[in-house]
Amino acid sequence: MWLQIALMRIVIPVLIGSILYWQVYILHSFEDMQAGWIGATVMLIPVLMIFEIDRRVTRYFQRQVEHTGGFWQAVLVPFLVSLLISLLVVFAMYIPAKLWEINNGARDIIGLFHIVSIGSEIFFMVVIANAIHQLRFLIKKWQEEAIRSANLEKENVQAKLAILTQQISPHFLFNNFNTLYGLIEQHPKDAKEYLMKLSSLYRNVLLKRNEELIPLSEEVETLKDYIFLLQVRFGSDIQVKIDLGVMDTSYFIPPMSLQMLVENAIKHNRFDEDHPLLIAIERDGDHLKVTNHSRLGVETQTSSNGIGLENIRNRYQLLADRPIKVDRDEYHFSVEVPLLQIVENVA
Repeated sequence: MWLQIALMRIVIPVLIGSILYWQVYILHSFEDMQAGWIGATVMLIPVLMIFEIDRRVTRYFQRQVEHTGGFWQAVLVPFLVSLLISLLVVFAMYIPAKLWEINNGARDIIGLFHIVSIGSEIFFMVVIANAIHQLRFLIKKWQEEAIRSANLEKENVQAKLAILTQQISPHFLFNNFNTLYGLIEQHPKDAKEYLMKLSSLYRNVLLKRNEELIPLSEEVETLKDYIFLLQVRFGSDIQVKIDLGVMDTSYFIPPMSLQMLVENAIKHNRFDEDHPLLIAIERDGDHLKVTNHSRLGVETQTSSNGIGLENIRNRYQLLADRPIKVDRDEYHFSVEVPLLQIVENVA
């Protein structure tokens, strides 16, 4: 912070003042100006003052503009005020200094040429100072707006993710409660084990529902519990094969995605004991593919409330802006989803 302050208030004005000093020194006769630190100081002090005057004036009007929003008040008015104050201050210094030089033998006079020359130099100096300070203000406002937009976008994404995640649990519960109700009447012992597995699975859902991403290994373990419930519910009518090779711990996936894809396969296919539904879950590089095959064919008209597949598509769009791929024909239905990796921000 102090380095930025030194750069804006000292280094840049001194550099510009030094250039101006040598410009004036060369344009005038060498014998008409006193070289050395006295001449440089005479030039640098007004430059530093002009920059400081413009900085304070511009900052004052910029604060006013934050409330009124007027363009001319932000640009033209601070420039004119800075120019007026700078002219008064510099000439209040220049005229006594020039009179002192004349009284000490300098071959010079205070004439119209000097007034116009010094006035033009002050004008261009104020232009430079004002441009620098206005640019700094615009950059600062742009950075603030970028941060504000990023925060709003983050809040928006989190809000949408929360809404989408809220849809998963009721959808998951209603289907399994129906199965549990049937088991209680027909197979009370199986119902007890089913309820324990359902309770364990739902506990995982509650623990992970606020997570945007979870490790693929955890998602697979949750899926295995869900497959147990399916086997109780459908028996051998559904067969699920998981082949992910060596589990890569760097891959992440939105929670409950695999469960919803398997559920989506069940919802969109016809199957029975003689024609089971075959579901294969395979990993291909940084993608996961869930494919189902049914010899009875894919349901072309299945009532849907838009929760399952659409939920996964929306979550991937919000999290990584990466699409999922859906492929279907008469007997096959497959969904391919990206496996995500978390990249830590390095400051």
